[in-house]
Amino acid sequence: MKEAIGGTSLFFIVIVILSVFAIYISLSVNWNTAYKVKDEIIFYIEKNNGVNKKTIQEINSYLADVGYFTYGDCPSGEGWNGFNTSRSTGPTPFANQVEYCIAKVNLIKNTESTSGKVQTGGNIDNTRGIDRSYYAVRTFFMLDLPIVRRLGLTIDGETRVLLEPDDFPSGLNSYNLSNNSRGVWDES
Repeated sequence: MKEAIGGTSLFFIVIVILSVFAIYISLSVNWNTAYKVKDEIIFYIEKNNGVNKKTIQEINSYLADVGYFTYGDCPSGEGWNGFNTSRSTGPTPFANQVEYCIAKVNLIKNTESTSGKVQTGGNIDNTRGIDRSYYAVRTFFMLDLPIVRRLGLTIDGETRVLLEPDDFPSGLNSYNLSNNSRGVWDES
C-alpha cells in the first residue's frame, strides 16, 4: 500500500511540472508575438516616414497575416489614436478595444538663423526649419485564464526621430475624434 501512494503522488508531481512547463512555453510564444507586432509596426512607420494611408494598410495587412487579434485601450493622453485591422482609412472613432495605438510626438522645431547657426525653437511657419517627430506605439498582450480571468498587459515602443514625417494631410494629432462622429479621417 505504501508504494501505491508513492506512485500516485509522483504521477501528480510530474503532471504539475509538465503543466507549468506548458504554461511557460505558451506565455513565451504569445509574449514574443506581441513584441514582434510592436517591432513591425515601428518598422512600417519608419519605412514610410510617418503614419499615412499606406502605413496603415501595410500594418493591417501584416496583422491579418500574423493573426494578431488582441484588443486593449489606448491611453487617455493627448495624441493617442487607436487602430483596428478592420479599418484601413484611419483611427477608430473610439480609443477603446483597439488592436494597436499610435501617438505622434512633435519635437522642438529647429530653425536656421541668418548667420547659419541652428537655433532651437522659432517660428513654426519657417520653411527653412526641419520638422522632427517620433511615434509612440502600444500593442497588447492578453492572457485569458479560467480563474484569474483576463490579464492584459501593454507593450510600448518608440520609433527613431523622423525628419519631415509624411503624415495624413491634416496630421495624426489633428484628428479629433470627438468632433467627428463618423470616425472618418478627413483627407481634403
